Amino acid sequence: MKQYEMYELQFEGRKPEGSEVEVDLFAEFRIGDVTTSVKGFYAGNGKYVVRFYPQMKGQYSYRVYGVVESEGELLCEASKSHGMVKVESCHFKYEDGTSYLPFGTTIYALAHQPEELVEQTLQSLQTAPFNKVRQCVF
Repeated sequence: MKQYEMYELQFEGRKPEGSEVEVDLFAEFRIGDVTTSVKGFYAGNGKYVVRFYPQMKGQYSYRVYGVVESEGELLCEASKSHGMVKVESCHFKYEDGTSYLPFGTTIYALAHQPEELVEQTLQSLQTAPFNKVRQCVF
């Protein structure tokens, strides 16, 4: 797994009885003295998922419990990602301390456009220099 990138554990199991939303599935990820607890969910078709966002590099141990049980170890390596953006004083910074300078555009009424125009817009944004997009919803 990579630092600052979502990691997913998947497990097979029977469809939950009753609610597919309120599933008894939890996991703990531990590195050193830091433990992060997350709730898993039922993804349908007999698949259970636990997602984790590691913020530190190193060796993690994990324990999954509830309708599915598992434990093991995972190595978290550095990635090219800087992490999530957060506010620091009057500025934005990534989790690793790198400055974030927002540069964006606005998309008006995209949901009301023909499918071809939506696809063309999304393709053009992939190569655009923007790191944020505002979308107006009417």
